[in-house]
Amino acid sequence: MPYSMNEMQMDNVLALNSEERYLHFLNKVADWEQLWILCDDEGHIYTRSTDEIEYLTVWPHPVYAKEFEKVIDVNLDVSEITLNEFMENWLPGLESDDLKVGVFPDAEGKIWIIESKDLLAALEDECEQYE
Repeated sequence: MPYSMNEMQMDNVLALNSEERYLHFLNKVADWEQLWILCDDEGHIYTRSTDEIEYLTVWPHPVYAKEFEKVIDVNLDVSEITLNEFMENWLPGLESDDLKVGVFPDAEGKIWIIESKDLLAALEDECEQYE
């Protein structure tokens, strides 16, 4: 179950720049040990791409993912991934598939894009603070 927040908290987080949202993501995901992605109705993960890179988008709370779904105007499902599963299976898999991670995009599409191995290291560092 995700952490609770009110509308003012959500608006304040959404007003952060991409680096600040990335740091918020690290903090919340390490604390609550869960994150959220978008999938289609067949369970295929939603990725985005530019001319140069492809990346998986991730959020610290399902409400943010649902808000982004409205922006892209595609009907997708929000899926939870445990932090342990993400760190042990997803990030190494994304690395081998040469996919980056787009952390917490905002309504304008501004996003923090990071290498999978770098996100793994950052999450490991953040999790150490919660032990």
